[in-house]
Amino acid sequence: MRSVIGRKYEGILDPQVYWITGTDTEHDGLSSEHLERMVQRLSLSQIGVFLAQRIWAKRTWLLMPALLLIGLLLAYILLNKAGTTTSDTLIPLVFTGTIWLSAILCCSATLFSSFVAQIFLPRTPVRQDEIDAVKGVISRCVVRDLEADTPPDLADRARLLVADSNGNSVAGQVLATDLEYSAVRAEWMTTKAVLFMAGLVMLTPVLAISSPILALLNYFALLAWKRLAFWIPRDDDQGQRGAGKSEPSVFFFAIKFVIVPLLILIGLSASYKEHLDTFVRLDAQLIQWAYVIGMWAFALYLAFTAKSPLTVRAMMLDQAVRASGTELLIDKAGQAHFQHLEEARLTQIHNAKIDESPFIHLGTSTGLLAQRRDPLAPTEAGLPFGLSVTDLATHVGVLGASGTGKTSGVIRPLTKQWIEHDLGGLLVLDGKGALPLEFNGIEGYQLISPAHGPFNPISGMTPDALADVLPDVFDDGKGDAFWRDSARLMLRMAAILVEAHPELPYTLTQIQQFCLASHQERADWLDPMADAIDADVRLLAAAHYWLLEYPEIPEKTAGSISNMVRTWLGNILLQEKLGPWVNTTDSQFMVEDVMTGQKIGLLLPESEYGIGGVAISALCMRRVYDAVKKRGDNWRSLDGHTPVLLAADEVQNLLTRADLETVPVARSLGLYLMFATQNVDGLYKRLERDGAVQMLGNLASIIALAPRTDDSNSYISKRIGHVWKASTQSFHGLPDAASDLGLYRNSGTDQVMQSVTLHRHGRHGAPRLSYAIGLWHRQWTPKAMNWFDGMAMPDDPNQAPQRPTLQLELTPLITPEEIDTLLAIPGTALAIINRGRIQRRDVIRLYPKQQGAAA
Repeated sequence: MRSVIGRKYEGILDPQVYWITGTDTEHDGLSSEHLERMVQRLSLSQIGVFLAQRIWAKRTWLLMPALLLIGLLLAYILLNKAGTTTSDTLIPLVFTGTIWLSAILCCSATLFSSFVAQIFLPRTPVRQDEIDAVKGVISRCVVRDLEADTPPDLADRARLLVADSNGNSVAGQVLATDLEYSAVRAEWMTTKAVLFMAGLVMLTPVLAISSPILALLNYFALLAWKRLAFWIPRDDDQGQRGAGKSEPSVFFFAIKFVIVPLLILIGLSASYKEHLDTFVRLDAQLIQWAYVIGMWAFALYLAFTAKSPLTVRAMMLDQAVRASGTELLIDKAGQAHFQHLEEARLTQIHNAKIDESPFIHLGTSTGLLAQRRDPLAPTEAGLPFGLSVTDLATHVGVLGASGTGKTSGVIRPLTKQWIEHDLGGLLVLDGKGALPLEFNGIEGYQLISPAHGPFNPISGMTPDALADVLPDVFDDGKGDAFWRDSARLMLRMAAILVEAHPELPYTLTQIQQFCLASHQERADWLDPMADAIDADVRLLAAAHYWLLEYPEIPEKTAGSISNMVRTWLGNILLQEKLGPWVNTTDSQFMVEDVMTGQKIGLLLPESEYGIGGVAISALCMRRVYDAVKKRGDNWRSLDGHTPVLLAADEVQNLLTRADLETVPVARSLGLYLMFATQNVDGLYKRLERDGAVQMLGNLASIIALAPRTDDSNSYISKRIGHVWKASTQSFHGLPDAASDLGLYRNSGTDQVMQSVTLHRHGRHGAPRLSYAIGLWHRQWTPKAMNWFDGMAMPDDPNQAPQRPTLQLELTPLITPEEIDTLLAIPGTALAIINRGRIQRRDVIRLYPKQQGAAA
């Protein structure tokens, strides 16, 4: 049949509209790519319904009436003209011709099927408007029509199969049955069965005058055909689907199998008696006609009550809607909600297309969240997953416990791509480790450390900034706030005077000396700047503190305050390598150079330099903050200025309250942040919970490897969000079209059948899903007709139908309890990124080449 369609409709219609499920040739001519093959099959199935409808119409309204007229004409000649014609050859010719015509009709289903198919296939298989309608359904419900310039990471065509692009339910528009049911094949099988039936009925006048036994066998053959031809759905089946067909009564059984056969046998036998008068012979002729007309009426009833393919599909779509909860979900969430999500996706693609900044790769999608009905997740696995430099401007947070690979899988590759594309300035910090050393040797990249030249960490830094940073780094906030605030004030007042002094170097060493000096020493230092002090209110306040207020503080209290300052600064100045290194004004490096494209790494691992190295890193981070604030939000107009990426690992050790003020405005200042930490617990401790949540909220993108703490898992689950979803609680059916199609798409039997020939399935076309959902049947149409009702209705026909119980609510995409399991595979992360100003999220696989030694 497929070859016949190919020859007759060459270049017009794909022969794949006809196929036999489970055979070796089922997928011939279709794409090997899974999604594309599904789209092709759905399209061809729906187009095939229109061709099948035309075959049905030609058979029902042309073939059967024509055969009826021919059959009645032959019956008239054989029954009425046999005794009156003068021709010796007419009756034998008609007798023989009828037998041959009957044989040809019966054999047309087998020996002459190709020739008969050419006759029955319509001249126009399908109209263009019907093809366009099918394409519209597929585009709305199954796959998006993407333009050629769509970014590869957003080129996932598959839809979620819940709501279409207009916010309407997909259930009632496409069916899983379309993937396994060929309407053309079903209608052709029906046509062959009808031809066989017509052949049996065409023979009735011959049997009526020749053999009552054969006539009786013909009757039983027609009954048997009716029993075997259950693939033809008829109108009288409408009320019986789903509730089980009632068994016929003994009375009707007796009529069908006893009384009618006896009447046929006795009535037709009467025509062979030689000594009957005219009345009896007339009565016998009437019996013959009654037999012929009765058989034709039975055949016509079976043929004309068969439902058309379009009617069958309409009923299937209607039952799919009744068995789905999607309409209830749309009613509860609002159609505008789903329309809004579609608009968001189109906006995301549009924004990404006009974004000309380089793309930064993070990994590949898995499609897991899309399987959970997330409309903001990639629907296909294996797509690139990442963000552009413009997207990076809204900042990235990285979470991951030690050993999960956050440094090797995210921070290192992202930073390397920034350097390789020469996207702007770079400052690499690490609150604990040696991340800055990873990029040493790259052209234009400089390391700052005691081994690479002198460096003054507070050069150009304001006293206020210094007084903000150091106490927050060294103090855990658990002590009495009086002592912390008093020490902060002392440090600020000393830094103000040292910075303004014409002779004293502005270094941490000198500030410590000023704080610990005697009253007389400080007075002597301040004498040369007496005029400046009198002219500046700020200097005057600082001098007033040291000359008047501080000497009046009780000695024990003053000692405690100065000891706290000594402890803070001592972590730097008393460290073997840091003390001599920072005691200089001849600084070889200026971290502010990152604003003009310089790439700098501050190599001060805590294992070697202790918390003093962390403090210097925090000071440098604050210097960059102050520098970008100073250049303002019109930095693009400044000659030589570029964006700056601040990549900080173990950032919980570097953060201060000043970060809460800077992060919200950093994007407009050209400062892009990538903050990494093991978990949110450290941020809660450093910034308190409200401050940490505020800062994380300003990081538009979050990439989380397994953080392994309850607070972190809860934050990630809440951050990744909820979706409106229909989930099954107690339901004799399927919650939506996605589940329906997913049964076929995810069937293990389907995968086996694509590669292995199973003899029994190949010969009988048993559904591949039969073992999964218990719907085995050799023929497809009754399965398709009874699919949904059979699941939604109880087995007991006397029991009232059970209503489905669905849960229609906002459902967490990921629960805190499953995060560790989802991220159990090394190099797997939960990614929530800002892509094209729209959120995109998924469980992703980081690129293998990026999964080196875990950090």
